[in-house]
Amino acid sequence: MDILNFISWIKGKRVIKTVNPKSTLLAVGLKDNRRSDGYLAGAITVADFAAQMPAGPQGPTGATGLQGVAGPVGPAGLNWQGAWSALGTYVIDDAVGFGGASWFCINAVGPSVTTPDLDPINWALLASQGSPGVNGGTGPQGIAGPNLVTTGTTLANIGSAIQVLYSNGVTVEGDPRFIYDETLSYFNHSGKTTDTTNTAMGTFALSNNVTGNHNTTVGYAAGNVIQLGNDNTAVGYQSLSNTSTGNNNTAIGSNALLFNTSSNNTAVGSGTLVTNTTGSNNTAMGSGALGNNSTGFSNTAIGYSALSINTAGINNTAIGYNALQSTTGLGNTAIGTSAASANTSGFLNTIVGLSAQTGNFNGSVILGANAVATGNNQFVVGSTGTNAGIVTLGANTSTKVWEVVINGVAQKVLLV
Repeated sequence: MDILNFISWIKGKRVIKTVNPKSTLLAVGLKDNRRSDGYLAGAITVADFAAQMPAGPQGPTGATGLQGVAGPVGPAGLNWQGAWSALGTYVIDDAVGFGGASWFCINAVGPSVTTPDLDPINWALLASQGSPGVNGGTGPQGIAGPNLVTTGTTLANIGSAIQVLYSNGVTVEGDPRFIYDETLSYFNHSGKTTDTTNTAMGTFALSNNVTGNHNTTVGYAAGNVIQLGNDNTAVGYQSLSNTSTGNNNTAIGSNALLFNTSSNNTAVGSGTLVTNTTGSNNTAMGSGALGNNSTGFSNTAIGYSALSINTAGINNTAIGYNALQSTTGLGNTAIGTSAASANTSGFLNTIVGLSAQTGNFNGSVILGANAVATGNNQFVVGSTGTNAGIVTLGANTSTKVWEVVINGVAQKVLLV
């Protein structure tokens, strides 16, 4: 750098007011003892020079600034009023407890019978009820039940009734939950007999029993004529209500086995075996099944109205709605809705299929929907309206045969 040029700038009072700190240079003398004047001319940027300067002393604190603008007013606190009361009067920001939760008032209200949870116009939920704790702590005491029957109960005659007595810790009183009226038999644990193996529940249930045992009757007049019979079960209105000496009968359903006097019958369903009198070993399941049987025995009917008009037929089996409407036939088996529904006196027929019929013919086998017998001892498969297989023409050169027994005789049927 030309020092004369620098001096010329000073004399000419040529001064700049802004510089680029990173590129503008300042002249400096670098110590160099090898020179006669002891210094070497050099330069440093303004930015680097400023970085070498130590920080000056802390200046004095400035004057306090002006007060800032006040912030918005915060929400008002709540006023806890304890448990909510229909007689209480509440204003805005009152808080109450109800139903395990807490609520705060948003509009003046009260007295009022409307609870906070049903009054969103005047109340808002503050905190809901917490969930139950884990591992089951002790719950609140339950409401005391009615008079507890104790082990020291006794029977006492009170007018025409017998009541079970209980102790309430102070006095002994009658419990209306357990009452046995000797006339109506509202409740009877011993079957109106000294044999405690009987159970009867219901008005007139087993009310005429004398020496019968192991009988269970439930329902109005259920088994009410049983006097000497044993091991009978009747459940339903008037079920087994006229059986006096029959044994091992089971009747479930209104009027099931209503007029029965025999043994070993099972009737399940309203009106099943309802007119049976002396028939035995019958099984009926389904409303109206064997509903008119009176003297027939060893019959099985399953399905609504199955064997419903049978009166004296024996050893018949009917499965399906309205199946086998035989009255006096025997040894028939009918499976399917309305199967053999037109048979009244035919016997030893086997019928399988929807509406398959035998009329009153005997000894036939009828298979397939709507298949119909036209005489005795027929084997019928299918019908003109409902085919069982396809019949076609063809030459038979086969040597295969089907070995069958027809009417007790071994036969061979040639197969195509």
